[in-house]
Amino acid sequence: MAEHIDTWSAQGRLNVFDQVTCVEQLQAEGGAAGALHGAMTGGALGTTFTASQGLLLMLPNLYKMAGEQLPAVLHVAARSIATHALSIHGEHSDIMACRSSGAF
Repeated sequence: MAEHIDTWSAQGRLNVFDQVTCVEQLQAEGGAAGALHGAMTGGALGTTFTASQGLLLMLPNLYKMAGEQLPAVLHVAARSIATHALSIHGEHSDIMACRSSGAF
């Protein structure tokens, strides 16, 4: 889904608000959450695409965004939290770990 948005942004396609979507790809999930928080504080509409490990790294910013009642859309590929062996199985322990933040 994120790849489609990136392609549309590069093509200059307009979104439902008749604006070209701005896509920023960051190196770390903590930085992505901080950038999302900053964009929403500035009045922009924001979304992020992440997976289980990344969602847990975003947790401090999720508490801050929920406390400030800033709206955001988080697309989460919910999979098993990685242990000593990588896992590709789906589960929701990452979402459950973040539900006390008030963001979900």
